Amino acid sequence: LGRESPTEAHYKLSTPVPNIDAFISHNWSTPQRDKFLALALHFNWSVAAAAALTAGFVGFALTLARVLPLVDRSAVSHADDKAMVVFRRGVWSQVFGMTALVTGLAFGQDVARLFRCSGPMVFLDRTCVSQTDPYLKQRGIESLAAFLANSQSMVVLYSDTYLRKLWTVYEVATFLFLFPTGQLVFQPVIFPKVVLSGMVFVTLTRISFMVVGLKGVQENAVAIGIPPIIIDNVLSYLLLWPWFFGLTAMMRWWAKEQARIRERLKDFTIRDAVCYCENDRRAIETNVAVFAIHFGLVGPDAQQEDALAEFDAMIHREVPRLLLASLGPTGIPYRSAAAMFSIYFFFLLDLSAAALIEDKKVGPSAMAIYGNLLYCFAVMLGVGPLVVALDARLSRRLREHNSKVSNVLVACVVFLCYALSVQVMWTMTRPEFPWMLASGSAGALAPAALVCVVYQPWRKRAPLDAVLHAGPGTHECCETEESSSLEGTEEGDDDALDPEALATFYP
Repeated sequence: LGRESPTEAHYKLSTPVPNIDAFISHNWSTPQRDKFLALALHFNWSVAAAAALTAGFVGFALTLARVLPLVDRSAVSHADDKAMVVFRRGVWSQVFGMTALVTGLAFGQDVARLFRCSGPMVFLDRTCVSQTDPYLKQRGIESLAAFLANSQSMVVLYSDTYLRKLWTVYEVATFLFLFPTGQLVFQPVIFPKVVLSGMVFVTLTRISFMVVGLKGVQENAVAIGIPPIIIDNVLSYLLLWPWFFGLTAMMRWWAKEQARIRERLKDFTIRDAVCYCENDRRAIETNVAVFAIHFGLVGPDAQQEDALAEFDAMIHREVPRLLLASLGPTGIPYRSAAAMFSIYFFFLLDLSAAALIEDKKVGPSAMAIYGNLLYCFAVMLGVGPLVVALDARLSRRLREHNSKVSNVLVACVVFLCYALSVQVMWTMTRPEFPWMLASGSAGALAPAALVCVVYQPWRKRAPLDAVLHAGPGTHECCETEESSSLEGTEEGDDDALDPEALATFYP
């Protein structure tokens, strides 16, 4: 993924396969770290989730077996708001789970290899096309469309330069034409920073809650004259403010980046795309034009300039839709927004371990565990993603206002919504709350309904606007014999586009 010159050792990392799970389309000039994070976020979620769940339950089991200790905490008494009650709570599932989640995201491919688990088979040009043997390199370049035709999906590592380079434009064009309803994922290389930063901010809010609730901290605060009610309900939330201000600043930056992406798309034209070898430009532009005719984007008698102009219009039209399908209507996919609050699942395990150890009766333990389950899942899958969506939308609306006042106002609104929602959900899911079973269940369902409205999980990318006039046999060109020159494009006859020229890029 780096910028160093590929060697024969890179090419030996590839192997012949009947099918490709994902075709990775990227620019070599994009920083290696950014591309790695984007790929890790896309491919390593399942491994990271499995590792985190395993580690979380290990922490739960060790706590339940009393191998790892509970932590003394204190809170305001329900009977007397001037008194404090001491209780114990687990922390180890949160520590183990979040550590394993981050480790799995970063090293999931290495962990899977240790257990002899094969990951997805992907096409990466630096390893699958020889960069040292001129003959093999030319064969690989001529076969790009064939690689795409045998790929189940395409992952675009979108950067500032992606639509400025002719080869990556050709790759996305080929996939759009061959698979108008295919799985094409646009993954902006800066997006992982948004998700990982969000996970850090939310984890810091949990740490703030834990620190304020420690018995020693509360006793010292009372000793200097701070009333218990202030410590429990005011100080703990005030410590969240810096993290929510950071979350808002990150969302404002992400909103501006999305706006920049859309502005660049408006100015896109294939004629301005950079190609280091100008001899390739004619071949690529001709093949794109042939695709446009063959798949019905333009009429069969269209000139090359008209076909390329219609291709530009297709990019202007389709890529924003692809971004919408990949990022969702809020600019943050629901899975990523929920992942930011994944610590609440491990918080649930710690709460459950403490309830099973501390409560001697089965009834109170079951009620406490059910209330904790409602609370943690409501925050992780409902309240948290809704707060992220609110922050993203407010940041998008106010992205042109660079004043610190607007940042503070957005952070205040998001913070208040989160604090009030979390406090209400916590109160409604306590066993001592009247009608806890009904109120807690209803309180957990309300955020879930709002999530469906805001994130619209049923929304799918609409098929490509081009009508595939070629019908069911649109891929029969993949079976043609290999050719090393453009058929039907004699010198001086650039506009005489023959669909049979598609055979050029298929072995």
